[in-house]
Amino acid sequence: MQHHAFVPVFAVVLALALGTAACGGDSSGPDDAGITGTYALQTVANDDGAENLPATHQGAFGGEYTFTSGSLTLAANGTYTRTGSFTYDDIITDGDLGDTGTFTRSGADLTFTSDQSDPFTGTVDGDELTLVFPVVNAADEFTFVFQVD
Repeated sequence: MQHHAFVPVFAVVLALALGTAACGGDSSGPDDAGITGTYALQTVANDDGAENLPATHQGAFGGEYTFTSGSLTLAANGTYTRTGSFTYDDIITDGDLGDTGTFTRSGADLTFTSDQSDPFTGTVDGDELTLVFPVVNAADEFTFVFQVD
């Protein structure tokens, strides 16, 4: 009759093991790898190369962008806040990279759903986040590299 006590214990151990294994591969939560926090903009790149801040790049229509600052904050609840400043020739003297929205993560890939603009993507590699999104118009797409602040 001792084998009857073994069955419920075995069932509980098996259920716990299967539950743990089922959760182990899920990386859709924003903070699964500890990526929440504030990141400072370090580098901006486009077709003409990459530069540390302040970064100056030609736009698709010949104008010149200068990026002077930026930050990205990822919250544990899956929301983000992005800030930043840029100029564009003499046309835009106080450009704002500000944005808010939500993000999801799948492995190293990040997808951002903006409250103000089209969705954009990024990747995470250690303490570095790389985002790709347009500024002013869709033709002027830049790569922004942020590092843990």
